[in-house]
Amino acid sequence: MSNILWISLYFFLNLLVTVTSKRVQTHIESAWLLATSHAVATFIVTSLLSWLRVHTAPNGVPDGQRGKDHGDIHQESLEPATDPRQHLTKNAHILIPLSLLYTLNIVVSNWTLGLVSLTMHQTIRATVPAITVVVSITILRKSWRDYSFGVYGALALTICGVIWAINATGPSTSDVGSVSSTTPSGFAWTFFGAILAVAKTIAANHLQKPSHKNRWGLGLSSSVLVRYCSLCSMCTTILVASWNGEVERLISRVKSTQSWIEISWLWLWSFNALATSLLNIASFETVKRCGPLAMGVASNIKQVAILLLDFFPPTKHDGSEQHAEAGYELICGSLVTVCGGSWYALASVRMSQRQRRYFTEDGMVAGKHG
Repeated sequence: MSNILWISLYFFLNLLVTVTSKRVQTHIESAWLLATSHAVATFIVTSLLSWLRVHTAPNGVPDGQRGKDHGDIHQESLEPATDPRQHLTKNAHILIPLSLLYTLNIVVSNWTLGLVSLTMHQTIRATVPAITVVVSITILRKSWRDYSFGVYGALALTICGVIWAINATGPSTSDVGSVSSTTPSGFAWTFFGAILAVAKTIAANHLQKPSHKNRWGLGLSSSVLVRYCSLCSMCTTILVASWNGEVERLISRVKSTQSWIEISWLWLWSFNALATSLLNIASFETVKRCGPLAMGVASNIKQVAILLLDFFPPTKHDGSEQHAEAGYELICGSLVTVCGGSWYALASVRMSQRQRRYFTEDGMVAGKHG
């Protein structure tokens, strides 16, 4: 049940951050400063949690799962608590590359938005679950049989549903002025960004496992791991925002305002940064409990939810037949995505039960021979 709560929290925080980030960006027009605020807020919140000795992950594992490794569908236990500073000095060769990967993922994601059309960017991002499976099989040496046919079918429905919904709506009115065409290099970089996103979630999943179950496992809590990543991201984004003039433009804009009412959006920005810090913690905890594949499915469902919120306010559209047809296709694509997500949840539960029976029977056989 706790896994469901965490992935639900991740979904709603992701939805909230996406909506508020879009509104904040229209006011500040500084993508790097927005990323900086997210990193600063995340570092402050995780440092506060560390100071209070509050950790997001419990020391135990759910009943019925102790001693088993179910990959994408379970929660791992943590190793005994260790001073984070000892982890940093002892495992710098692992934590520093992860922090750079975390930051590079943000950089490439922001940059590729200006290389391809928004529709193409969303379409490529919708394929993240499929990329996760391919990376797991080709690089992590998992067998394709580790995933049931139900999982493959659910992923196909989820991806196709999102792509259907994306292409039904076309560019929104808020995206006027963005890139309207896609070049081969833009497509390649955007696809590379999707691979980076997958690599980040897989790395976060492995590093939060105990070392006796994974050679890369550090047994760190989600909040501690996010703290290291946000520190690197904070330093990088501040440097870039200062270099490209975003900091100077923001300062001059604030100085030119006549009253605090004119910059009330700062409250929205602060709220957005706080929500993002909670989202970062929730995302790392969710990927540890539920796995990278479940994260990709949840992100696709969030994507169609954003499309629905952006498309259906009546003040934004007329009652033309073309709009009605686009709305019908959007609803159909969203329903297909939700059905795929539900199917994936059921298939994951069945796969977990099957693996649990296998490990139980294997343990009984080993006990008899012993």
